[in-house]
Amino acid sequence: MKQLNCKECNSPFVVNRTFKLCQYHNNIRLHGKPFLDKKPIKQKKKINPNNAFRERMRASNGLLTCEGCGVRKEHLDVSHIIPISLRKDLEEDDRNRQLLCRKCHIIWEHGEKKDKEALICYENNLVLIKQLDNKYYYRNYGKI
Repeated sequence: MKQLNCKECNSPFVVNRTFKLCQYHNNIRLHGKPFLDKKPIKQKKKINPNNAFRERMRASNGLLTCEGCGVRKEHLDVSHIIPISLRKDLEEDDRNRQLLCRKCHIIWEHGEKKDKEALICYENNLVLIKQLDNKYYYRNYGKI
């Protein structure tokens, strides 16, 4: 197969084979200007190292306990009880965090209601959801 080069700059990295253009020149063709490779970096919020969530993690002596199934593992996921896509203000709130193994995390994020009900933390999560976001609670869990 013949190697294509950009017809503008002769670069071997062609992304548009029809027009024989590299990424830089293809963006100029499509948008009238080149795109920057890097997006501006957002500054992360300072996190208090002495918060209750981190204390729960430190007290485990290396093994962490999944709040969904009770399994003890070295590595667990930090899961948000109320998704941060819905409540960005609760992203750093320790009440909105829980430690789950990968299996329980997938169930909590994407599982069906009957699977979520099997999690140990389900009832406590519902109480917390009702306290923090009534609208989210009734939309997802308030149906009888």
